[in-house]
Amino acid sequence: MTTSSVVDDSPKTFLWDGDEYNPGDYHKNAWAGQVTLRTAFARSLNVPAVEVAEQAGYRAVADLAHKAGLASIRATPSMALGAYDVTPLDMASAYTLFANGGVLVSPRFISHIVDKTGKDVWTSEAERSEFSIRA
Repeated sequence: MTTSSVVDDSPKTFLWDGDEYNPGDYHKNAWAGQVTLRTAFARSLNVPAVEVAEQAGYRAVADLAHKAGLASIRATPSMALGAYDVTPLDMASAYTLFANGGVLVSPRFISHIVDKTGKDVWTSEAERSEFSIRA
């Protein structure tokens, strides 16, 4: 699939694990019909998002999310709609894949900065606090 692939944004029932899943959209009955994936994702259309996850395979999508550090994601249709909690830090880390050729970079916090002579140039408030936790 590419961003120019056409998908159908109309009511659809997805079968998963013996249950029916009927994603809706905030627009209720204003379905877009045939749209490109670019349009579907730009407009946050739920049915096309679940359709792509189904075609890719829910397990494959969840496995990729896990490799990106998003451990809470489960292989369900609703994962395509952001149904699972992740922290902003986890998302920031996951996005490093795009900037680093698919290599995940773990976030690191800067607690202080020194110049080339070792003189402290900046120290965070948490580092200055007597209650700070040191790793």
